[in-house]
Order: sequence, then structure tokens, then C-alpha cells
Amino acid sequence: MSCEVLEYFLANCPNLERLVVHQSEHLKKLRVVGSSLPLKHLRVSFCISLKSIKICDTNLVSFKYVGPTTRLLVNNAPLLVDVSISHGMYSNFMLRQLSSCFSQLQVLTLSKWHLQDKIKLRLFTGLKNLKKLVLEIGAKDDESLLLFTSLIEACPCLQIFVFKITWTSPPNKKRRVIKAVKCPHYHLKVVEVGGYYCGSSDFELAMYFIDNATILEKS
Repeated sequence: MSCEVLEYFLANCPNLERLVVHQSEHLKKLRVVGSSLPLKHLRVSFCISLKSIKICDTNLVSFKYVGPTTRLLVNNAPLLVDVSISHGMYSNFMLRQLSSCFSQLQVLTLSKWHLQDKIKLRLFTGLKNLKKLVLEIGAKDDESLLLFTSLIEACPCLQIFVFKITWTSPPNKKRRVIKAVKCPHYHLKVVEVGGYYCGSSDFELAMYFIDNATILEKS
């Protein structure tokens, strides 16, 4: 499927609200442009030749991307509140391109990341309306998960935090436990941690929420 075919398809389906583009080997550009498009939900996955995605002047509500790093332009999409990015390398590059719509997001999902990628936390600014944050990461040995507390602290209205850990090697259970700086979260009600291994790293993270989530209802 080429870019031209996909744009023709969008232009001639006046009732289409949900589109999934999956494993299109020849698609190099994806353009969702124009306020007249009825499209509300877009998912793009495993399009290995995709070089760029442009979302502009649309009423899109959710956007989910799975695949290698690509150039992403999001401009004037005021209804976009749910974004999911899942890929392996160069996470900071795509985050930088998404930052223009951070202030309106309510749900953000970041998957298949690794602590070794050295996520630049300064990129996470303006997440003032985020209510749900989902992180799926890979970690090993005694890498501290407290790195992500700064990200949580950048979301003042956060209500739900889901943290899924895949340990590529067992975490250190004998390392001295580090106590995080106290920072109350006044809206956080639900914390879900998957892949808990009873090591020092995930114990530190669990204690962080016990100490700081003042109205926690479910964990």
C-alpha cells in the first residue's frame, strides 16, 4: 500500500473513525491531514519502510505506534488525548517530536524501552493533564528504577500508574536499598507493578509509592 492509496482510501470513506495499518512493507509516508476527515483512532504497527508520519489539522483522539523510530509530526490535533509509542531504540527522538502535544494528553503509554536507553527526563515537561501513565521497560542486574520517579513527578494530575518490568537478568537482592526523596502525589489512586522480582530495585519503587501516594486505593 502506497501513501497515495492510503490517502485516497481516507478521503473516500466518510464514516471511517478507526484505522489500523499493519505490516505494510511498502508504505514510506503516512499523512492524516485535514479537519474534514472523520478519523478518530489511528494505529500503525510494523511498517518497516515507514519514514515519516504527519498528523495535522485533524480530530484524532488516539494514536498508537509500534515499530522502528520514524519522523513524527503532530500539529493542531486538539482532541488527541491518548498516545502510545512502542519501539526499541532512539526513544528520545520520538519523544522530542511528541512534546508539542504533551499538555493535552490524558493517557501516555511507552513500551519496549530499556534503562540503557538513558531516557532524557527533561523531555517530559508540560504533562499537566496526564491521568494515566503506562511504562513497559526492560532492566537488568541492580539498575535502579527510581529513575522513573522524576517522570511521575512531572505529571501532577496522575491518577493511574502502570509499570511493567521485564528483567533480562535477575535483579540484585543484596544491594543496599536506596530511599527516594519524599514527594507526595495527591491524585494517584492506582499503582500496578508487573514483573516484581523482590530485588532491591523494585522494592525501592514499591516503597516510594507507599510513602508518597497519599490517597492510594489500589496497588
